[in-house]
Amino acid sequence: MPYYLLTYFFNSFSLYVKKDQRKFVEILGLMFLIFLSGTRYCLAGSDYYVYEGVFNRNASTVNILKYIFTGVNNGVNINYEPGFLLLNSVVKALGFNYHGFILIVAIIFYTFLYCGVKKITDQWGLVSCLFMYKLMFYNTFISIRQGLTIAIFIFGLRYIIEKKPIKYFLLCFICYYIHRASLFIFPLYFCRYIPVSKKILKTVAILFIPTWFIRGAVNLEGPIMSTISFIGFESKSEGWASSIEGISLIHTLECYIIVFLVIYFWDKLDMTDNTQKMMVQFLLVLIPIFTLLSNWILFTRLKDYLIIVYAILLTYIITRSRTGDLNRVKEMKFIKLVRPVFLMCCLVGMIRYVLVFDGGVLMKFDSILFHFLSIFN
Repeated sequence: MPYYLLTYFFNSFSLYVKKDQRKFVEILGLMFLIFLSGTRYCLAGSDYYVYEGVFNRNASTVNILKYIFTGVNNGVNINYEPGFLLLNSVVKALGFNYHGFILIVAIIFYTFLYCGVKKITDQWGLVSCLFMYKLMFYNTFISIRQGLTIAIFIFGLRYIIEKKPIKYFLLCFICYYIHRASLFIFPLYFCRYIPVSKKILKTVAILFIPTWFIRGAVNLEGPIMSTISFIGFESKSEGWASSIEGISLIHTLECYIIVFLVIYFWDKLDMTDNTQKMMVQFLLVLIPIFTLLSNWILFTRLKDYLIIVYAILLTYIITRSRTGDLNRVKEMKFIKLVRPVFLMCCLVGMIRYVLVFDGGVLMKFDSILFHFLSIFN
């Protein structure tokens, strides 16, 4: 736990340093994150050993490329995406062992994530704290394939903003060959056409509240199984059609708190700015995921691609409020509370996740550095 807390406080500290010192502190915070995700040792339950087995028994780079381009299978593991297997084989061919693979994946992940976030907001600290609560453990410790596609997607958001569909869809195909569940991000390009206004956001939020109570009556097994049949990997993905591990009420309430803050401080957002507008459009997509569709495992996965909009929207509100003219004293005090309360909530959420996940298995962080293990074969 101390290593998680140190990393959290260091990343949040970047919000309180001078602007000319901020990048240096952010990079150091990024190195702490790479340390956690990239040097972890025997953490993440059975997935750690599953991916180790995939790495150690992986086919050669030539055979995987042959499989991708010709369909000829010479020992390629068909239970995993060829893009992910290719990454394994390239890293292995460079002389790295499984520990080295985990470290390289972490470096790739955080490079894409940091560059993607910095293109959207300069408040990395706020986003990284939300990330440590909502995404870090599951998407860099456990489901590393999904994690990679999330980071690449966040990097690719610039292409939606800049209206460059070819570049965006190219990244989508790369994600698809790493993790088939990322098929979800293809249609997200068209979210930019969703109409946005304060009234629309308020109306959608209100209309979907009662749907949370009838979510058990929503049966998506047919459409989900059809999608699984289309993308393949039926044996590994059939759990997606299950409704036994839905999104908890706590996470739904979190979504609605952000919606409330966005509505309340709507005048602090600039809907003529494509980036800010797109974040609100993604928030509109999240509302049905956290209500009507919240009972389905598939959507508990898909929400992770969009969850960072919480922090990004708050950075716009806070930044605009500093430069704007606040006539109401109460509003000024409210805005000043937003950031510290948000950081505290993320901290509590992160600690709670560590305590309850798999009986507290993440409590004691262990690193290959503590055992003087090499990252090379």
